[in-house]
Amino acid sequence: MKLTITYKEITTTLKDNAKVSLLLSKYDERSLKVVYAAGIPFVPDIDIVLTVVGVYPNKLELAYSCGPLVGKAVEKLLPKVTERLPKGVLNINGKNIMLNLAELEQLEKVLKFLSLYNIVVNDNAIEVLLEVK
Repeated sequence: MKLTITYKEITTTLKDNAKVSLLLSKYDERSLKVVYAAGIPFVPDIDIVLTVVGVYPNKLELAYSCGPLVGKAVEKLLPKVTERLPKGVLNINGKNIMLNLAELEQLEKVLKFLSLYNIVVNDNAIEVLLEVK
């Protein structure tokens, strides 16, 4: 089973729910470039590359890369993101992030019947490949 999530859908959802405007683009078939434009004169855009390191039946392992100054900001922000999620969803080890998808209430029931198989980054969307258990 293939689930396609367009960049436009992701950015619209983030803008509506979190009031954050991001630009998403393909970096390579395993990586996504995420750009945050502050919209303030003389403040540069902040960009991060998120790479899919591992795909497991109910977990997703990501790594991020960015410049050193952005890296310091990300290190400070990630604990705040972790606090907003249910316990055990996000585990951070340096620049590696493990997402325990089965710990999210919205995905818990789905992952009883489906297993994550692969994730592919395309030009306009992310494809999530799932298998029936």
